[in-house]
Amino acid sequence: MILAFSMDEAAGLGVALAVGLLFGLQRERAQRTTGRRALAGARTFPIVALLGAVSVALAGGEVGGLAVAGFCAVGLLTAVGYWRTSADEKGVGLTTEALLLLAYVLGAGAAAGHRQLVTVVGAAAFVLVGLKERLHGFAGRLTDEDEGAFLKFVAVALLVLPLLPDRDVGPFGALNAYDVGRMVVLVAGVSFVGYVAVKVVGPGHGLLVTGLLGGLASSTATTAAFARRSRENPELSAPLAAGAIGACGVSFPRIFALAVVVSPAFAQRLWPALLPMALGNAVAAVPGLLAVRRASTEVPLKNPFELAPAVWFAAIYAVVVLVARAAQAWFGDAGLIVAGALAGTTDMDAITLSVARIFSTSGDGASLVRAVVVAAVANAVVKSAIAWTAGTREYGRRVAFGVLGSAALGLLGLLFV
Repeated sequence: MILAFSMDEAAGLGVALAVGLLFGLQRERAQRTTGRRALAGARTFPIVALLGAVSVALAGGEVGGLAVAGFCAVGLLTAVGYWRTSADEKGVGLTTEALLLLAYVLGAGAAAGHRQLVTVVGAAAFVLVGLKERLHGFAGRLTDEDEGAFLKFVAVALLVLPLLPDRDVGPFGALNAYDVGRMVVLVAGVSFVGYVAVKVVGPGHGLLVTGLLGGLASSTATTAAFARRSRENPELSAPLAAGAIGACGVSFPRIFALAVVVSPAFAQRLWPALLPMALGNAVAAVPGLLAVRRASTEVPLKNPFELAPAVWFAAIYAVVVLVARAAQAWFGDAGLIVAGALAGTTDMDAITLSVARIFSTSGDGASLVRAVVVAAVANAVVKSAIAWTAGTREYGRRVAFGVLGSAALGLLGLLFV
């Protein structure tokens, strides 16, 4: 008798086996690195994942009593195993045990047809387990102020934001409390990714890496921090300038990502204008990187989840939306470009989000793209001024050449918008 598997069943079992092997190999390697005896390894994890998949497959793809009984049995064996392991050694964590239960659940989910979800969750769990040392190091570098700012932000995002009224009010219908709050959460979240990255990586990984990660949080702050370092160590002016140019280059993918969240259609119109500017930044950073490769520094960034910066950005965003709406209504495209130039002197996020929101209602893409590019040019001028005044002459010259050259490419790109 030949057993016949459907393609769907075979795919489910295959995903379950792959996830189980991924977990098992990682735990096996961790055992050999630490020298500690673990509950499960390279064989147990895939077996448990297959057990979850088979328990669902035998029930016709449904999570029934057999799957529940299997989970309870795995949970009981895991509890007994943890009890025996913790009795022999002190300080034993629960990572392996939790991962074993997750392997069973993901195996069952793969057999139930949720293979994409299983793949994403499995990959996320694998990355988290593999980042143990870095996460512990990051937690050690967090301050009480960081924790307090994060808790305040969570309260704003989960408690205050849902209560804000979602309707347009004021002149030109430009003000929307919920929209302002949503943009604050979005920008702070993106900035926090860079803030966490800088904390996780820490110093000693090169000026380019520090600049790129710092630029994800705040390219202006990174440019200023590197400028001060160039005063202290003039011999590092070239690589510091390369790091600052790299930080400024990160701002283009950042604003593109923000535009995608607000208006994917506008982002599609925007990227051809941003690409030459980003490439120009990348080329300008090369000479400085070749000068000194192993120099490093720290970027003193503020936690973007603090309420004061969030409130300040909310005010800037509301003003920029109002000015952009008024300028467009009164002066047409010329007024919108002037609004972009003024907004770009302080922040690129606000004008990008503002015009992306306007695009969703007006659809006039060309003039809105021009406003973002002009804002980027104004922002480049401001960063050049910071580099010239706060850094050495060589640092200022290199940064100005990089960011202003990139801005010129952006202006040339407007001919094709």
